[in-house]
Amino acid sequence: MALSVRFFQSGYCRQSNAMSGGTGWQWRRYYAVFLLVSHPEQGNVLIDTGYSQDFFDATRWGMAFLSRLMLPATLDQHLDAAGILNSCGVAPETIRSIFITHFHADHISGLKRFPNSRYSARRNAWSYLASLSSWGKSQELLFPTLVPDDFEQRTDWIEEHEFADAHSSLPGFRLLDYWKDGSMFLVDLPGHAIGQYGLFFPGLPRPLLYVVDAAWNLQAMRSGRQIPSPLMFLQHDAKAYRETWTTLRSLQSENKIDMIACHCQETQARVENLGADHAH
Repeated sequence: MALSVRFFQSGYCRQSNAMSGGTGWQWRRYYAVFLLVSHPEQGNVLIDTGYSQDFFDATRWGMAFLSRLMLPATLDQHLDAAGILNSCGVAPETIRSIFITHFHADHISGLKRFPNSRYSARRNAWSYLASLSSWGKSQELLFPTLVPDDFEQRTDWIEEHEFADAHSSLPGFRLLDYWKDGSMFLVDLPGHAIGQYGLFFPGLPRPLLYVVDAAWNLQAMRSGRQIPSPLMFLQHDAKAYRETWTTLRSLQSENKIDMIACHCQETQARVENLGADHAH
C-alpha cells in the first residue's frame, strides 16, 4: 500500500474575501482543513485538527472572545475531526500521531478529541509560546485550554537542527524527512506563526506541497496580491511572511507540483466532507 493523503474540514470562519488578497469585500468561508495521511508502516496520522466544540468553550470571554468576534466560526453539524473520521470509517483510535503545523486555535481545537494519539510539534515554538503571559498567548492566537494537560508528555519534539537545506523540488526551503523514507517532508514556512511548517509529499502521482497558512488564496498569489497591510502586521513576523510568500509564488509559477493552502477556496475541491452549500 502506498502513502495516501485525504482532505477534510471541521468548521469554518467567515471574513471578507479581501482578507486573503482576493478582490471585493464580500464575506466568504475560510474552512479549517485537516489532513489524514495513511502510511504503509506508520499507520494513520493527522495534520492538524481544525475546530471542535472546545474552541467555542475556550473563547467565551476576554481576548479569546474578541478574536472569535473578528473571525466568527461555525462547526458544521457539530462534527469535529474525530466525528468526521468516524463517519468516514476511520476510527479515531487508529490515529497514531497528530502533526501540529502551528498552534493557532483553528488548527489545534480538536486535540483533546484524540486522547490516545501522540503529537509532533516544534520544541522551540512550544517553548516560546509556553513562556508567554496570558496576554501574549492571546496575541499569538494560542488559547491554553485547547492544549491537553499531558501535551508535553505525549509529544515527539521536532528539533531545529533536523531541518536541512532544500529538496531538489523545493529550492529555497529547509526540510525534514520525517520518517527517513522520502515519503513526507516537513517544510519550514516562517512568518505567519511561530514555528509554522508545511508538508511535502513527493511520492504522490503529482507531488503535493501543503503550505498551510503561508498563503490563504492561491489565485491571489498567481496575480501577485498579498494580504492587506493591516493583516500583515498581525503575522508573527511580517518580513519572513513576505519572503516565504514570494518564494512560494516563484515555485507556484513553475507548475511542477500541486500547491494546496488550508483556507484557500481551491482546496475545497479536494475536501471529502463538504456540503452542497460550501461555496457561500
